[in-house]
Amino acid sequence: LETKKLPLFAEAKAFACPIQRLLYQCLILTMTYRRFTELALLVLACLTLVSCVSLRERELQGQFNSWMRRHARSYSNDEFLERYNTWRENMDFIEEFNRGNHTFTVAMNEHGDLTPEEFARLYMGQVSPASEQELQERIAAESAMEDEHHHTRASIPANWDWRTKGAVTPVKNQGSCASCWAFVATGAVEGVRKIAGGSLVSLSDQMLLDCAVGTGNQGCSGGNVEITYRWMISNNARLMTQASYPYIARQSTCRYVPSQGVQGIRNIMRVRAGSESDLLAKAAIAPVTVAIDGSKRSFMFYSGGYYYDPTCSSTNLNHAVLVVGWGTDPQRGDYWIAKNEWGTAWGDDGYVYMARNKNNNCGIASLAVLPCLGSICSTTPNTDTVTPVRPTSLPPAASVSPAPPDSSPSSNLPVAPSGLPVAPSTVPERSSPMPLAPSTVPVRSSPIPVAPSAVPVAPSVVPVAPTVIVVPVVPTIIPVSP
Repeated sequence: LETKKLPLFAEAKAFACPIQRLLYQCLILTMTYRRFTELALLVLACLTLVSCVSLRERELQGQFNSWMRRHARSYSNDEFLERYNTWRENMDFIEEFNRGNHTFTVAMNEHGDLTPEEFARLYMGQVSPASEQELQERIAAESAMEDEHHHTRASIPANWDWRTKGAVTPVKNQGSCASCWAFVATGAVEGVRKIAGGSLVSLSDQMLLDCAVGTGNQGCSGGNVEITYRWMISNNARLMTQASYPYIARQSTCRYVPSQGVQGIRNIMRVRAGSESDLLAKAAIAPVTVAIDGSKRSFMFYSGGYYYDPTCSSTNLNHAVLVVGWGTDPQRGDYWIAKNEWGTAWGDDGYVYMARNKNNNCGIASLAVLPCLGSICSTTPNTDTVTPVRPTSLPPAASVSPAPPDSSPSSNLPVAPSGLPVAPSTVPERSSPMPLAPSTVPVRSSPIPVAPSAVPVAPSVVPVAPTVIVVPVVPTIIPVSP
């Protein structure tokens, strides 16, 4: 056949199914040479549809069976069809998404048999202390306040990664327990401990899951990082190591042993709500805990690239991650480096590179907190930003279960003759703490733009904005009720 006589004949390659391509070519031939009757074409069309659907169905079922074996899944007869249909819907989304023009890719992973709603219930545990409307008002007010007060900022590097400075522990896996809040809380403390001059050690997420309850935290049903830090401060609690208090992916009885605690915190700093520039200043001090909207299917199956979803909410915050760095890509723009705790099989070896300076996409700067200890966060509180936390509002300590000696904690914090709890022994720190970001990394000749009235500061100055909020702890040691 000559293509010039059949200009549409070559377009058959647009069909994925080979039988559909054949049908299309037959249709063109019929229209041209009238060799097939309409009835014959109708029969051929029906047979083609059935054949192509069966072929695609067999292919998908084979992929699903392979996926089940890879992830050790087994279902009852009734559940099999339901999970297969969910998996197939997710696979359809992945294939369709990757055909589009995006800055990131998605791929099938171990969560393929879950709907987005099921996934959110099992893996997303960030509980916001405010409603979406209250958070919107706070973002609007604090963003306006930032524009109203022109603050001096130190020069900040164009790229920074706390992983390369030895301040980030390996990616963990929270499992099907919505305990992201506990993992992120310990991750930030691990970072500031190292930066302040201590050793990098994996701290116990399970301790927070078991003990920091009754304060708004709900164990495997979700929690809040800031509430968790307030609990630590008010009870003078010090995190035990992961080795001494391992993770079991479910809430259990509190087994905190004060004498085995290795790291507490002094106070906290909040990032100005909605301000990515303030988040940048805080992330230059140490890794920062952030709350995001992780409910999108695109986040569930994220596999690499720079994550940006314009449908992401800046106030519907349901997941917590740890910002450990930032950078700029010549083609794709600015990004944040965030550590997730869904294992290394998810995302980019357990990390997600999120779009930066994209109007606070996914709310990455809406609820961000940095724990403080030693010389970290040694700034003057700015009371015109957020009302400081009062000691009377701090949550009570969780009860501690009695247990046999040598393996379990005491029933309460030890009490000195004065009636005040005795602070556990501290871990010795190096005399020369780890330098902060701007003092160790070469700064670009033209630093990242800041507010128009900002005054450049020598690179040796620690990049802590004057707007830093330090939550004061009135007494160093706070009495704990029996």
